[in-house]
Order: sequence, then structure tokens, then C-alpha cells
Amino acid sequence: MSTLSPEQVATELQNAHTNMRDYLVPFLANHSVTMEEKRKALEGHMTILDRLQRALMVLCVHLEQLPQPPSSLQTWAQILAALQQIKDRFGIQRNFSDEGAFDARCAHITPLLDALARAMRGL
Repeated sequence: MSTLSPEQVATELQNAHTNMRDYLVPFLANHSVTMEEKRKALEGHMTILDRLQRALMVLCVHLEQLPQPPSSLQTWAQILAALQQIKDRFGIQRNFSDEGAFDARCAHITPLLDALARAMRGL
């Protein structure tokens, strides 16, 4: 993924965002899903976020090296920061053993996804 164009990275980001918003958040809130299944889902999404972060870092370095860095560079940096916050939240949440604490933390994912969506609108 590290050689993707800005448009391809944006498409991958949008797909990941939609998947987390439409699938992951409801899945984590489903009380009939086991904690182990929820942890596996978080780990899978963390892998996707890692891949996107690497692609974004390569893209940002490339854009910084241009003679005239585009104005979108700041937006890409904001998106990178938003991805890191989501990944950090997933990492913390995946380590909870108490289902009540785990479920309470699920509510904190949506605002992070909203922040990612706002940052992506700047592209």
C-alpha cells in the first residue's frame, strides 16, 4: 500500500471509516458477541489502521519533499493523527477484561470516527 496515490489512499481511508462506522461499532455494542470475538475484531481493524498509517506516512514524506508542498499536506497530517488516536483507543480497549468497562469504552469510538470524517472532508 505504500506506493498508493493520494486518491487511492483517500479511497482506502473512506472504506476503512465506513467499515468501522457501519460494522465495527455495532458489532462491539452487540451484547451477544463474546469478548474474544470483540478483541479479534479490534485486532483486525488495528492491522488495517497500521497499513493505512504506513501508507499515509510515505505519502506525507513524499508530499513534504515536493518543491511546493500541496495544501493537502496539513489535511493528511490531521488524518494521520486521527488514525493514531483510533488505533490507540482500540489498543486500550482490547486489553479490558471487564465487559462493562469494555462496553463503556465503545461509546468513545464514535467521536474519534467523527473526527476522522471531518479531517477527510478537507481532501
